[in-house]
Amino acid sequence: MCRPFLLRMDTGMVGGLQRSLTFGAVFFGCFVYVAAMILLRGLIEEDLRRLPMVGTVGIRFLQRIGVYKA
Repeated sequence: MCRPFLLRMDTGMVGGLQRSLTFGAVFFGCFVYVAAMILLRGLIEEDLRRLPMVGTVGIRFLQRIGVYKA
């Protein structure tokens, strides 16, 4: 039985495009979630301090723009 093309979009160039768009959407969604948590004070400075490499740089940046007080 032959399936229509629309049901087989997981192969070839279209599948690669879908994978990259999905990865981009997940990455963007994580960024928006973390930003919302910081702005709503759901993610505090002590939580960021636990993140290796990103935490100290992130705290300094957020203090510089006035989100966290120094």
